[in-house]
Amino acid sequence: MLGEFLVALWYIWDQRNCHLWNKKKLEEWEILPRASNWLKDYLEKQSSPRLMARNEVQGWKPPQSAPVKINVDAACISDRGTGWGAVIRDGEGRFLFAGVRRSRTQWNPEEAEAMAIGFGLDLARRFGILEMEMESDCQGIIQQLQREEDRETESGLICAELRAVAQTLNHVQWNFVGRKFNGPAHLMAHVECDWESEEIWVDNPPQFLVTLLREDMGGNSNFAF
Repeated sequence: MLGEFLVALWYIWDQRNCHLWNKKKLEEWEILPRASNWLKDYLEKQSSPRLMARNEVQGWKPPQSAPVKINVDAACISDRGTGWGAVIRDGEGRFLFAGVRRSRTQWNPEEAEAMAIGFGLDLARRFGILEMEMESDCQGIIQQLQREEDRETESGLICAELRAVAQTLNHVQWNFVGRKFNGPAHLMAHVECDWESEEIWVDNPPQFLVTLLREDMGGNSNFAF
């Protein structure tokens, strides 16, 4: 009960901020059920076995079920907004394209991570990619997508939308990856660009990303992107 009470207080504060900055408001009767669901999600994640990330001594791993792998990440940028980054590589690790998108809307971390996956799916569809492995370092979101859970939370609703988009494609596999191995996408999420816009790099990676891409490939300085 104490946990629900404290989470409800935090949810009220969070909704006050959403209303103040983003003009989004929940009805009073929605707050307690959503806070209770949020706490339930959190407790389940703490008690469930952790998904296996890759071997700690290995870097980027080629996709096993698709010709392309997409790594995504989100950045909650202080009180200014949210950034999303995506890096797409083929089965040999060669760079295909990368992008960053920014919004002044302030999403909580889990919602932002789910929307980063949406950004990755959007880029893939835009470039005609219909089969892919999608990697994120947000374990909670990947669990929801893998288990096809329907949660009455904001992140749960976003995940339902992501699954609906995935069903329009030929194949999407959801993978969890440790944050240590999501460096390129993490960097892209923090790249400066105009608010409410995006920047895309195709075929040739931006120079600031090259070092991390090489590290992902085992530090091979001769690797050709």
